[in-house]
Amino acid sequence: MSIPIFPETLDTAARLAVAMLVGLAVGIERQRSGHTVGPDQDFAGPRTFLLIGLLGGLGGLFVTHGAELVGTAVEGG
Repeated sequence: MSIPIFPETLDTAARLAVAMLVGLAVGIERQRSGHTVGPDQDFAGPRTFLLIGLLGGLGGLFVTHGAELVGTAVEGG
């Protein structure tokens, strides 16, 4: 039994992938620029920013589909 893939599914996956890649890029830039040196070096790296990007993308997705309360809670604000 195969699961049909709808264009909305691909669009949603692409949007979440872009959000994660932007977060990953921020994390990599932070690591390469030297902000991970010193007493705050263990705060966040590329993986953490990737997850933050994913959470932001999910929050935006919820808000877009009419679940403003859930979207706001996911985004943390």
